[in-house]
Amino acid sequence: MKKVEFKLPPIADKVTSLFQPHKKDSTMFNKPMASGCPHHRLSRILYAVFLPILVLISIPVVVLKAMTYSFIEENRDKGFMFETTERDGEAGEAVIMAALPRMLYHAPAKLALVAGVLSICLGAAHLGFVAFDWRNPKRTQSWAFRRNIMFLHLTNGILILFALVSISVTRKSTSHFRDGYANFRASRMNDSNSTASDNFFRYNIGTFDLETWACELKDVRGARMVQGDYKMQCITEVAGRAIMIPFMVLAWLVAGIAIWGLVGGGRRGPDGERVKTEDVGLEMGKMNAT
Repeated sequence: MKKVEFKLPPIADKVTSLFQPHKKDSTMFNKPMASGCPHHRLSRILYAVFLPILVLISIPVVVLKAMTYSFIEENRDKGFMFETTERDGEAGEAVIMAALPRMLYHAPAKLALVAGVLSICLGAAHLGFVAFDWRNPKRTQSWAFRRNIMFLHLTNGILILFALVSISVTRKSTSHFRDGYANFRASRMNDSNSTASDNFFRYNIGTFDLETWACELKDVRGARMVQGDYKMQCITEVAGRAIMIPFMVLAWLVAGIAIWGLVGGGRRGPDGERVKTEDVGLEMGKMNAT
């Protein structure tokens, strides 16, 4: 049987090994990362395509809804000469009728206006970050940035969805203009002994959305003197309601890209593991393995 000899390394070798630099490939955490993943490059291209479209479609939304809100504010206390119609079809006397009904929906236009402004600001800012970090995407590829962008685009999509739903609901639940009631109110005012300052009435039956009110008043015989104004506003309201559908679809498409970028994106290590940021210490604390 051979005699087993145990030899200890010299103490000098242990001391010198402490001062020698470690090799980069000998540790787990200090391995170099890849320059970029195809997932992130594809997300940048998708953002570069759809974010400008989102900004461009938001501009007419803001313009149309601003025209709606401006029309409501300008005509809140104004009126026009409404011509009554006699039973034989001839024109009767004229009275002053308010340009807007007593009950009118205001919230849908304001909500759509806020959503359009938010989409312009968010889309332009995100597009600026993508263009600035196009060659070296350190900021846009980080976990925190992709998480915040997903949250902002989801919030914007929900806001646009609420605006579209409110417009559709008010459109279906709106009242309709009754020419007979307007003539009845006007005839009672003419028959009574009222002064010229009291010769004024506001339509007060039901609640209207501005599209229905403008599109129906433009064809009423008694409102001939303002038919041109109501016709232009009717076109504006129809266009504003129609553009909300592609606006919502595009906003949710961008939000879907943001979710996809967060779930499957990010930098990967040499072994294929996903890391939250390019610099691991930014999110998880610095880890130096020796």
